[in-house]
Amino acid sequence: DELNVKKVVYKKSIEGELEFDLNLTPELLMEGYAREAMRQIQDMRKEAKYQMDEQATIHWHSFDEGVVRAMENWSEEIKRDTVLNAFEKHRKDGLVYDVEKETELAPNKKIWLAVKK
Repeated sequence: DELNVKKVVYKKSIEGELEFDLNLTPELLMEGYAREAMRQIQDMRKEAKYQMDEQATIHWHSFDEGVVRAMENWSEEIKRDTVLNAFEKHRKDGLVYDVEKETELAPNKKIWLAVKK
C-alpha cells in the first residue's frame, strides 16, 4: 500500500536488481507513530482554525507502551514541527479543549489527543 524509503544504498555489483529490507525496527516503528501523531495534530490545528504560527498546547495519553515511548522520544520534534509550546502526557479529564479525539497511529496503537491555545 505504501512505501517510505529512509535510505537508498546503491551497489554496482548487482545489475538490474532492486532489493528492499522490509524489516521494521523498533526505531522505525516509533518514528512512524510520531509522524502520524504530527499529521493528526496538524489536522486538529486546522480544524480549530489556528493560524500557522499560532502556538498551541497538546495533551495526549495512550495505554500502549510503544506509543508512549515514541511520544516521549520524539516530543521535541513534534513540538517544533507542529508549532507547540507544550506537548504533555495528560490523562483525559474534564478540561475544555478546542479539539480532541482518540485515533490510531497504526493498527491497535491508540492515542488520545487534545489541543487548546
